Amino acid sequence: MPASRRPRLAAVTRTPSARSLRATLLLWLIVPLIAVLPLRAFVQYRQTVAQTNEAFDEGLGDTVLALSNLIVLRNGTVHLALTPEAERSLRTDQTDTVYIALLDADRNVLQGDQALGHLGITPVASPDDPAKGLHFIESTINGRRVRVAVKLVPCGGRNCQIRVAETTIKREHIEREALRDTSGFFALLVLVELMLIWVAVSITFKPLDRASAELARRHPNDLSPLKAADVPSELRPLISAINDLFGRVQAARQAQQ
Repeated sequence: MPASRRPRLAAVTRTPSARSLRATLLLWLIVPLIAVLPLRAFVQYRQTVAQTNEAFDEGLGDTVLALSNLIVLRNGTVHLALTPEAERSLRTDQTDTVYIALLDADRNVLQGDQALGHLGITPVASPDDPAKGLHFIESTINGRRVRVAVKLVPCGGRNCQIRVAETTIKREHIEREALRDTSGFFALLVLVELMLIWVAVSITFKPLDRASAELARRHPNDLSPLKAADVPSELRPLISAINDLFGRVQAARQAQQ
């Protein structure tokens, strides 16, 4: 080899190699996984919370609709025909506090919890479909977050309001559980998928690793062809090119002899 080329070859030898194909493949597989799975976890969490709140709202709305059928006008006075036993049954809850109130058209509490009269709510009547007249808001009572269901009900020529509220302890507990369970599940899913990706890439590169190891073990004078029988089709052009190179070197040696 000419002396003028030696410094150049030495410099090339010291130059860092190109980025690993294995590392590139792992990067393209792992980065999208890490980017997408947290988004999937967030969407799953929000769907779970939304479904939970929908179920609680349905129960709260059913209570309002049931109470709206109990409004009576007697001696010019509007009130709920609700027995003490029925009221205790509606208020019974092992976790949350339930508030019930009947308000007149001027938002004065006629019956029930005075705390519900201070919530600024202006529902819209829907005579064609009573269920559509339900309105839900978030508010606070005595420093606790509450979910309130409101409905306008005709009474004495004007519109009264039925308001039912409950604290959100159960909802918040379920939200925390949903966040914990969703985060744990997707964290485990990430670990499993990372392991599967690593194993898949390792198996994919085994033929290339075997070919590299075989070349590293060879004696410099061994120019026999590499075996291509169990090599993936993507590597066969490379193995064929190496074998062709070996053949040309062998032919050149024989010509010199």
